Amino acid sequence: MLPSLLGHAMEIPLITRVSLFVVCIGIVATSLETLVARAHYSAAGLMSWDVVRTARRSTAVGPMAEVCDRVFGERGFLWLNVVRLATALLAMGLAVNAHPSTLWVAAALVVLSLLTMLYHFRNYSGLDGSDQMTGIVLTALALMTLTPDHQFLRMVCIWFVALQSALSYCTAGVAKLISKEWRNGTSLIGVMNTASYGIEGFSRFLKDHRMYAVALTWLLIGFECLFPVALLMGKYCLIFLAGGLIFHLLNAAIMGLNNFTWAFLATYPALLFCALQVRGGF
Repeated sequence: MLPSLLGHAMEIPLITRVSLFVVCIGIVATSLETLVARAHYSAAGLMSWDVVRTARRSTAVGPMAEVCDRVFGERGFLWLNVVRLATALLAMGLAVNAHPSTLWVAAALVVLSLLTMLYHFRNYSGLDGSDQMTGIVLTALALMTLTPDHQFLRMVCIWFVALQSALSYCTAGVAKLISKEWRNGTSLIGVMNTASYGIEGFSRFLKDHRMYAVALTWLLIGFECLFPVALLMGKYCLIFLAGGLIFHLLNAAIMGLNNFTWAFLATYPALLFCALQVRGGF
């Protein structure tokens, strides 16, 4: 009964709606964070464009540099974030109220994808896996909305997002597995002891009870390394997705990695769709 219900529900338009709404939550959050911390992007800030522009020859000198100075300077970058925030809010509304194949949804996705590329170009030195996944999801969704009559291409986009998500988890797990510091719990204690990502009390607890640090580390390694198996589990893929939800919520609460939650949760509809397809769920 459950496979058939899930199969009926996980139609491509619904995948597009849910993924678009979820990924936009992350974009809204990062845009607001950037606007609140806009002093860091001023001429005297840590992320000043006067400094960042020197990392690339194309943005340091020449005609492109003049354009980039206008777009990524303090005032230009402020407006880029405002427009990106407004577009993400519009896209969320369209995800709820409009069919994904409409021109408005396609236009919003294309604009949001381009604005996100510009945002990433400006902040390339501070990007992480959540930014990359956001770009992947937006690009795939834009292609899907622009080609509503090309079923094969839309399926390719869904599978690409699902496989990229599974590979990201697995790669992170393997990287930890081959690290002695991760295997013995040292890295987890170290991360929890940092000012940026840690909690002092929790770090102290792990130091005093190292067996818990080792157990938590191996639980994480196992979950991440085995995540691709979810694509072979049909409806039981939901077990991995529930684990991923808990994992990302804890990361957001403890380490402040908010955008990881929304960027990766936006891939979960595609993961479920592909898992059901592999097991003949619909």
